[in-house]
Formats: sequence, C-alpha cells, structure tokens
Amino acid sequence: MNNELHKIAKDIVDEAEKHNAIIAIGNLNGVRNNNKGRKVNRKVNSIPFYRLKEYIKYKAMERGIAVIEVPEYNTSKQCSRCGSMNTERPSQGVFICEDCGYQVNAGINGAKN
Repeated sequence: MNNELHKIAKDIVDEAEKHNAIIAIGNLNGVRNNNKGRKVNRKVNSIPFYRLKEYIKYKAMERGIAVIEVPEYNTSKQCSRCGSMNTERPSQGVFICEDCGYQVNAGINGAKN
C-alpha cells in the first residue's frame, strides 16, 4: 500500500510542477463517517487519507510547491467559472450553471473550486 501511495503522491506533485500550480487538498475530516452501506464503508475506511496527504506534502515541499488545505463545503454546488450558486446537477456527473451557462463534468467543477 505504501508504494501505491508514494506513486499517487508523486504523480500529483509531478502534475502540479508541470502546470506551475499549487496543490489544494480537501479537508477530509468526517469522510469516514458516512452511511453508504457496508461495502462502500469498508472501501472508504481502508484508504489511508492522512498518510497520502502527508506524502503529497513532503514531496511537494522538496520541489518548492505549495500545498493548501481547503474546505469542501459547496464545491460541488458553486460554479467554478463565475462563482454562482444558481446551479443544477441533472445527473451525478453533470454540472450546469444557470447564470453563465457553463457545463462541465461535476467532478472537474468541484476540483477547480
């Protein structure tokens, strides 16, 4: 598991370096406190989020890349283009802003926020 986490962290830091970007990590407090069923709970609880976050931080620090922790509240509801909350999610993977007309994959919109 550690080897996989190191590889994931390296890939994230490589991508940030390639795009001259900072790394924003969501605050994952409470992510394990869900009630999505036994199978999903088991998978989520097996992921060592804290360890992955620490690997990303130290690998980024070695290369001088900033890492910030951001709240995830409303990231899936707010438009990453104009900031509007007047948005729609017609399906799990689709995000549409009613104000500026921006349409994008919902996960991409949340990540940009």
